[in-house]
Amino acid sequence: MDKKVVLEDLIGGTIDNYKIIEKIKETKKSVVFIGNNPLLKRDDALEILKPNQGEERENQFIEKRKRAAKRGRRNNLLIVYNAGRDKNWGLAYSAFQLITNPNGDFQDEINVGIKFSLEELVHRMTGAINGGANIHIDGETHGDFKLANLKKNVGDEKHEGDGETYVLDEGGRISSEHKYPGDIPALANCFIELCDHCEEQVPKKLEQIIKTTAEGKYNSITDFKRAIDIYRWWNTEIKPLKKGPSITRRKALKVIGGASILFGLGYPSYKYINYKNSIDYIVEQIA
Repeated sequence: MDKKVVLEDLIGGTIDNYKIIEKIKETKKSVVFIGNNPLLKRDDALEILKPNQGEERENQFIEKRKRAAKRGRRNNLLIVYNAGRDKNWGLAYSAFQLITNPNGDFQDEINVGIKFSLEELVHRMTGAINGGANIHIDGETHGDFKLANLKKNVGDEKHEGDGETYVLDEGGRISSEHKYPGDIPALANCFIELCDHCEEQVPKKLEQIIKTTAEGKYNSITDFKRAIDIYRWWNTEIKPLKKGPSITRRKALKVIGGASILFGLGYPSYKYINYKNSIDYIVEQIA
């Protein structure tokens, strides 16, 4: 079977239980379609490997996607539903969450000249980092951090505030070789490019965090995540206090010092932020 069959003959046909609706993206090695699952009454994204890549590559693709499907729903990761080989065509495929962003992935957005605010830049970074951290937690490596694998799901505004709207596509390169260091600077390089498309001046502190990451000075993606979490906490919780009621030096140091101790002990920053809950708590403690 050749490339022409994949692109032209599958639309309107079926891959296992999926009816192929339309093509939405083509890469060097695969084609992504919208596939309707009549049993679940749901449209999914259906990635089909182009043929003639070899049985080893196809089996590797299926195995990795099945492994991702077993993990189920994880924050900031594209949900993979299943993977296999179609009985009729013999094509390797994977079904996953259909993202509703009409502008596609981050690379597509940049290509059409979309700009975004500093706040959204930080949310994008947070979502991508959390997705990468969830892969590393499972003892695996992504191996393909790039803007084309980062997406915004505009159909899910529920989690806009904490970055869960931004998801990382696991792709076909998930590896169990534990080469974490390669993921970290690759992720930072994505953010360097995103900074060029921010409407506002990127603060020097944020630039320094990204630069440190790109130079491979963090030992884990968790260190990168902690640095961004602290940056967000300072700018959303502490900095606004300067415009609020006056505070005593002693009370301010008490709250900020407590946070520093928790971060220093490696206490997950997102738990600390949830525990403090909001700026109201801090104002109550130090005002």
